[in-house]
Amino acid sequence: MVLQTIAISWFIANSSLIEKPRVWLSKQNRLLGDLLHCEICLSFWIALALTQNITKAFGIMGVQILLAKLLKHI
Repeated sequence: MVLQTIAISWFIANSSLIEKPRVWLSKQNRLLGDLLHCEICLSFWIALALTQNITKAFGIMGVQILLAKLLKHI
């Protein structure tokens, strides 16, 4: 999953294929523009999105139930 995160964040931040949408979004919102040009910042959010899908997949085995019980006590 680490390599996927690196590849996706590099592609979004540096690829010339999506330069026009990246520039357009940067003009719409400065914070979003900064995010789209920073591989490190972007990789955090991509990894978070990818792990949410993994958490849902493991939810079948009771991981979500365990997490819910742990969070209930905090």
